Amino acid sequence: MLVPIIVFTFVNVKNAFVEREKQRAIEKMMKERILQIMRRENMTQQEFAKAIEVSPASLSNIFNGKTNPTNNHVSAIHRRFPDININWLMFGEGDMYTTVSDETKDGADGGESTIRSDVEKAPIDTKGEPMLFDISDPEHYAAWARMEDIKDVDDQNRQIPVMREVVKYVDKPQRKITEIRIFFDDGTFEVFS
Repeated sequence: MLVPIIVFTFVNVKNAFVEREKQRAIEKMMKERILQIMRRENMTQQEFAKAIEVSPASLSNIFNGKTNPTNNHVSAIHRRFPDININWLMFGEGDMYTTVSDETKDGADGGESTIRSDVEKAPIDTKGEPMLFDISDPEHYAAWARMEDIKDVDDQNRQIPVMREVVKYVDKPQRKITEIRIFFDDGTFEVFS
């Protein structure tokens, strides 16, 4: 007697299209979070660009979907608005603003020592610069690597080719005048050969 057997095969394949769409969704949400910061701070796009010291065109290209936010944009926002939670800005995790502890509120230095110690503890990238978040977390590392790739492409696009002016002197025989024509206002002319 024949018994039917059903076999299920599970294949774990990462679809590049799905991954790309996820990345686009993350970037779109990041644009929305940047817009949320602008609304919260009551700033126009021009004012916000000036505040974070980036070109208005760069910010406009992000909002129009021509480019994506880079590590430089995130760093600029963090420098201008240090109370914005970086994890919220990049990944949508946590609250928009970092919470201030009671110690910092009561401190005589206004929290400067806490900020200084946080910067001293910050992870360092390969260029010796402090990073905004720890890339030992795989999720953060993937986003960091993607932003570094975008930054590298931006840097390559910004490089201006060096143009050299080359003047080429060609030996030509000495020219000689063969004819001169003079026209008068009465409609006559003379030819000198």
